[in-house]
Order: sequence, then structure tokens, then C-alpha cells
Amino acid sequence: MSATESLVAGRTRRANAGNKMRELLEKEHLRMTQQNAEIEKEDEEYNIEEEEEAERDIEISSESSDEEAELKKLEEEGEEVEKILRDEERIKKRKIQKNRAANLQRTLQPPKRPTPSAASEVPKKKYKKIKVDPSARRTSSRMHTVLMAQSTETRLQEAKPRRKYTVSASANRQKGTMTQQQRFEEAAKTEAQNLSSLRNYVHLEEQRRLRLKRNAAKHRQLREPILKFISKTISTEDGREASNYYVAPLEHPLCHSAPPLQMPQHRAVECVITGKPAIYLDPVTQLPISNVQAFQQVREVYNQRYSWSAMLNLFH
Repeated sequence: MSATESLVAGRTRRANAGNKMRELLEKEHLRMTQQNAEIEKEDEEYNIEEEEEAERDIEISSESSDEEAELKKLEEEGEEVEKILRDEERIKKRKIQKNRAANLQRTLQPPKRPTPSAASEVPKKKYKKIKVDPSARRTSSRMHTVLMAQSTETRLQEAKPRRKYTVSASANRQKGTMTQQQRFEEAAKTEAQNLSSLRNYVHLEEQRRLRLKRNAAKHRQLREPILKFISKTISTEDGREASNYYVAPLEHPLCHSAPPLQMPQHRAVECVITGKPAIYLDPVTQLPISNVQAFQQVREVYNQRYSWSAMLNLFH
């Protein structure tokens, strides 16, 4: 390899070199073919429209007056001008498509690999970018077409509220056809589905809680010292054949020397006012009372309506 030879010219060619570029070029070729087919289809439609317009013009000319003939002549001149403009635009588009197809064909052909000496001398070929006007599309500016489009849009706007009302009315009608028995059955089905989903939810929550509890116990770290209790059963062999417990009889002297058991006597609670057995308990002062008068006196003392006498040792 010479000192002036570049790395691109001197390295060996890869086995998959140019695959992605070839795939992109093939996609572009398919797109251009489809676009050419669409243009030809538009040309056919345009020719059919011209024939229909010519027939319509012939019928109108047979029935029109002199003034209508002049107006028709002016319209024909305008249509001829429009036709010339359309033809020029179509020719321009076809020329652009042909240039693109030629460039694509040249690009798809495998390039000849130049020699290292020639690659360093031949300058790079510059390609011009072809710009296409996005607004270059055939439009109809005739008064009849514009009026028809406006009337169609107006009818669609007027039909929207009517269609909405029709759909809502039919939906309400279908909803109101259910009988009372059908509603009960639907409610029972819904209740059964809700209960089933609730049970599933409770079951899943219980499983999740147990899983979290196990994970917490598994990953919990204990600090020493640790006291661990283990409960288990152990089988042992007992060689005893009889019991040797001593049971004292009732006639034993130890049984007669013990004092007899005495049951505690119940002491009645007395009222703090009357001294009689109390059958009520004041919920505020927790004092036992026997009747309503005692309750009133306890509340009067509690509300400090009486004063305490230390000499007499009572309230007065």
C-alpha cells in the first residue's frame, strides 16, 4: 500500500457491503412505481371527465341562446387554459419521475470498484437534490363543484344532532324493555359476581399477608444472646409396673384435726344517707343509695349546696 492511498480504497470489501442501501433503494423504486401508477390513473379519470364535460357542453349548446353561447365560449376558453396548465403540470411531474427512476436505476447497478491509484484521483460526483412542490396537486375551482361541496358539508352538519337524538332514543328504548323479573335476575347475577370477586380479593389479601409475614420472619436478624424454646415430644421407656402413691383414708387422725371450713357471710351494703340496705349505685359519686330522696341529697352534696361542719362532723 502506498503512502497516499486512503483506508477506504485499500481495505478489503465486506461480504455484506451495501445491503442496507440496496434495500432502501428498492423500497424507493417500489414507491416511485406506485406513484407513477397513481398518476396514470388520475390521467384516465381526467380524460373521462373531459369527455363527459364535452358531451354536457354539446347538449347545453343545442338548447342555449346567443348569450348562453357567448358564456359557454368564455367557459370553454377558461377550461382550455386550465387544461393547458394541467398538462404542463403533468408533464413536469412525469419528467421529475423519469429523472428519479433513472437515478434510482443507476444507483441500483453494482458500482465498479476503482483501482487504488484511480480512486485517489477521481473527484466525488455531486448529486443535485430535486425538490417537489407539495402544493402541486390538481384542484377543481369550478363554481358548481364548490357549491356542491358546501351543500354537502351543510347537510352533514345538520344531520349530526338528528343522528345523536336517534341513537340516544334507541338506546333508551332498548334499556326500558326489561321487565321487573329480568331486573331482579340481573341484580342477582350482579350480586353473585360481586360476592365472588370479594371472596377472591379477601383470599388474595390473606395470601399476601401470610407471604409478607414469612418473608419478614425469614429475613429478620436476631441479636445475641438468644433464648430459643422448642416444643416436641420424646418417647421414653418406663419400666414401672405399678404405682406407689399413698392415699390417706378419711378416718385418718389428720383429717379430724383440721378446722372445719366456714363460708364467708355476705354483708349487705348500707345507704350513706338513710343507713338502709342500698339497692342502687350513683354513677357519678359511686356511692350506694336506697331511694330517690337519698340520690337527690347525694347530688346536692356533690354540687356543694351543703357545707361541712368539722365540729358536728356532718353537712348542714
